[in-house]
Amino acid sequence: MRQGQPAFKLQLQREGSSDWTDAVVSTTSSIEYTVVPTTPGQPERILVRAILYKGINPVGLPSDPTYVTVNP
Repeated sequence: MRQGQPAFKLQLQREGSSDWTDAVVSTTSSIEYTVVPTTPGQPERILVRAILYKGINPVGLPSDPTYVTVNP
């Protein structure tokens, strides 16, 4: 997935928004990131994508967004 690049940035887009929010930058393949649903006690569907980085520069285009459902 990382195509030999040393780092990636994970971005989130909440339902009803067109803005991407930076979530975390990682230099390892495996990460854990907790997303708290906007409405407490209710599941939320979000889009997630990754951007590869070499140093401080993005490489290529962001990955295709994938829907994830966050449960309380």
